[in-house]
Amino acid sequence: MAPLDVYYRAFAQYPHAPTPPGDVVSRLADEALAARDAGFNEFIIEHNFLDTITSPDAWAAVPDAFAEVIRASRGG
Repeated sequence: MAPLDVYYRAFAQYPHAPTPPGDVVSRLADEALAARDAGFNEFIIEHNFLDTITSPDAWAAVPDAFAEVIRASRGG
């Protein structure tokens, strides 16, 4: 039997609950590192509810803005 792939989904902004205060990138980087250390195969960042994304240019800036989270998920 093949091993189970496990994915971790993190929310930049929670859709139905208060989002924790503080810097969203730092919070997600901590979550990504913890997920990697716990053995998750993939780390998914959900941005659909992030109210600061209000234009196509804001969407285009997301990868650069969250690069620290991507590095943390890869362990570097």
